[in-house]
Amino acid sequence: MSFESNGLVGLSPRQQEILDLAKRGKKPADIMAALEISEADFERDVAALQMYSARKSALQGARRLTKREIEVLSLIAQGHSSKEAAETLYVSKRTVDFHLANVYDKLQVKNRVQAFRAATRFGLIPFEPTFGAVLASVGER
Repeated sequence: MSFESNGLVGLSPRQQEILDLAKRGKKPADIMAALEISEADFERDVAALQMYSARKSALQGARRLTKREIEVLSLIAQGHSSKEAAETLYVSKRTVDFHLANVYDKLQVKNRVQAFRAATRFGLIPFEPTFGAVLASVGER
């Protein structure tokens, strides 16, 4: 598999062929025959194509995050509640929740943890693993 400039793993040559044939209107049976692959291999490649498409779509959404959405997400990732983030940004809690809803939609996630993981994976906010340092300092006592 190849790597693209956006950091996502790209398609294998066979997956690219499947995609090209499907775009030309070929049916699954015709694609399997043309590429001389089993149904199991075909289904595995189609599942990989679907995952690739979802990751690519999420990355495109991540690129559309506004500066304010990134600010809100950064505060939430630091452990602030919506109310605390609102006070820091001098806006209402409702405004923070509105920005979070937009972030969830754009990153195709359902909660704060998933949003944090997606944002760090896409390089939108830095990943600062302090938990291990905290455990190490506790063990030193």
